[in-house]
Amino acid sequence: MGDVPIACTLTATELDDRVEEWRQVLGRSVSGAERHSPLELRLALSDGPADIGTLAQLAQKEKACCAFFGFRFEVEADRRTFVISVPDGAETLLDEFARMANENRSAPPGTPGTGRGR
Repeated sequence: MGDVPIACTLTATELDDRVEEWRQVLGRSVSGAERHSPLELRLALSDGPADIGTLAQLAQKEKACCAFFGFRFEVEADRRTFVISVPDGAETLLDEFARMANENRSAPPGTPGTGRGR
């Protein structure tokens, strides 16, 4: 990932739409967020039906416009984790993913704009 420029090819409107896509899928799928290191965020997937297929498709779309992101799934007997990584200089982007994941977890079900109750 080190030689890939930290750049995004989306327009401002496309970026707004993409952020909303992430907000929706994280709200349905993530039960917790943990900053594993400055360059890696680990998102615990819900025990219920996590939207893994949608997460994978969204990660693939994200790689198409922002090639510097790294995405992977980890599967253990007692948990499933979606891991997002970035190179040096892009740490604040992980802050945004963590904020969205935690925002969705802390909002009451049905709260507008959280992806819950829709």
